[in-house]
Amino acid sequence: MRGAIAGLRLAAILTALFHSAVVSGADLPDGQSCGPAPDPSRIVVAGGSITEILFSLGEQEKIVAVDRTSNYPADVSEFPVIGYVRALSAEGVLSLAPSLVLGEDDMGPIEVLTQLKSTGISIRRIPERHTAMGIVEKVLCVAEVVGYPESELDRLTQTMCLRALRGGSQSHLN
Repeated sequence: MRGAIAGLRLAAILTALFHSAVVSGADLPDGQSCGPAPDPSRIVVAGGSITEILFSLGEQEKIVAVDRTSNYPADVSEFPVIGYVRALSAEGVLSLAPSLVLGEDDMGPIEVLTQLKSTGISIRRIPERHTAMGIVEKVLCVAEVVGYPESELDRLTQTMCLRALRGGSQSHLN
């Protein structure tokens, strides 16, 4: 019983730390931001991990296209493909009329992102740290960008912290 209580206390502490550090809405360097996108209704995804996160969050109905690295879950094969995450084409993306291009931190080339941004499309590059905490931060950042309410972000953070403490994982986060 003491172990469970200690685990819950640790989860509460981690929740507070993750939430204040990651989901603050502060802009990050080089066009990266975890704040809510103005309009996340039509998302072009550049990065397989981002696609998986959107499906896990139940946000797949907002996806209009994916890049070549997006191959899971199987339903991803139904979307148009915009090319490779680091070799995007402005014309291919623009032809899909997205409201948001959401990608991994190596999305590019930068000239294409600049062209897309100049058309008024919101561009979000999700920061990546290759650690267990970095995965949690990435999921929370994507959740905030697509407009998860504050209460859902808190619940999601608690769920992820508890699962991390237990050493388990599941395909759906909510």
